[in-house]
Amino acid sequence: MSLIYYLGVLFITLFFCYIFKINRKQMQFKLSFINGKITYDKKIIYFVLIFIPMWVLIAFRNISVGTDTGITYYRIFQHSLNGSYQIYADNAEAGYLLFNNLVAGITDNFFAIIFITGTISWLIFYVYIIKNSEDIGMSILIFFLSYNYFHMFNGIRQFISIGIVLLAFKFIYSKKFIPYIIFIMIASTFHIMALVYIPLYFLYNIKCDIKKSTVILSLCTFFFPIFWNFFSKFMKSEKLLYYLKTRKYYHSVTISFVVISFVILGLGLLIQFIFKLNDKVYSLNLWMQLFSLIIAINAPYIPEHNRVYWLFSINSMIFVPMIANKIKKYKIIIYTAVIIVFTADFVRSYFTGMDQIQNYSFWSAIL
Repeated sequence: MSLIYYLGVLFITLFFCYIFKINRKQMQFKLSFINGKITYDKKIIYFVLIFIPMWVLIAFRNISVGTDTGITYYRIFQHSLNGSYQIYADNAEAGYLLFNNLVAGITDNFFAIIFITGTISWLIFYVYIIKNSEDIGMSILIFFLSYNYFHMFNGIRQFISIGIVLLAFKFIYSKKFIPYIIFIMIASTFHIMALVYIPLYFLYNIKCDIKKSTVILSLCTFFFPIFWNFFSKFMKSEKLLYYLKTRKYYHSVTISFVVISFVILGLGLLIQFIFKLNDKVYSLNLWMQLFSLIIAINAPYIPEHNRVYWLFSINSMIFVPMIANKIKKYKIIIYTAVIIVFTADFVRSYFTGMDQIQNYSFWSAIL
C-alpha cells in the first residue's frame, strides 16, 4: 500500500510536469501589486500543482515514518520543550536546536516539526530543480528513484543543509565567495557535513576532463585509505570526527552506488570529449560525480559512507538532463540507461527497508 502512495504522487507530479509542458524559463514568474491588487502569472498555478503531491506525503506523515523521526528528532523536540537541551546533545547542530526551540515556544505538538521541516526541505529542492534543470520532470524522477526524496523523511537535518548549499551554487557561478561561504556556514548549523562543499568553489575554474578524472580516480583507489586515516587523525572538529571516526563502518561497497556514479560520470566525460565542451557548470558537475564515485569505491573505509555519498551524488538530478540535452538525438537512450540503474537501486533500497518509510501512514490527528 505504501508503495502505491509513493508511486501515485510521483505519477501525478510527472503528469502535471509534462501536461503543462513546463521548463525552467517558463517558470520564472513574478508577483506584482497593481492598484492595491495582487497580480500573478498563471504559471504560479503550475508551480503549486507540481509541488503539492510529493509535499503532502512528507509534510503530513506520521511520527513512525522515517527511521529517526520518532526517535532522535522527537527526543530533540521534547528536550526543547522542557528547556533541558544542550548544544550538540544527540549530535544536533546549533541551528537545528534553535529552530526546535522556536517551534517549542509556539506549540508542544511534534507534528509542527514534521510539517515545517517537510515543507522546507521539499520546497528547497523543488525550487532548485525549477531554477536549474533542463528537464524538470526528469529531475524529479531521478530525485525520487535515487531515494533522495525518502532520505528527507529520515535525514531531516542533512537534507535541509544540502538544500541550502545547492541554492548557494549560484554564488559559485557568479564568483561571489563571501555569500557562498555565508550560505555554507548557515547550512553547517543544520548539519556540519556542509563544510565539505567549500572546495567546490575553487574547482569551478578547473576543468574536470578524462585525463584528470582517470589520474585522480586511480590515485584515490590505491591511496585513499592512507589519506583517510591521516585526515581523520589530524581533524580537529569534534563534529566532523563524530562522522569520520565514531560512526559504524559498513565494510562493503554498495555496488549500485558505484554503477550509478560510473555511468553518469562516464557519459558526462564522453559527451564533454566529443563536443569539446568548456562549460564550467558542466565541469563542476563532473567533479561532483567523480567524488561520488571515489566515495562509492572506497566505502569500506568511510563511516556512514552513504551520507557522504549523498553530498556529491545529489546533483545527478540536474546533471543527467544537462548531459542528455547536449546530444538530443540520443536523449531517450541516455534517459533509459540512467533510469534502469536508478530503478535497480531504488528497488534495493526500498525492499531492504531503508529509512523506514515502507509502512506509510498519515499523522493520526488529522485523519
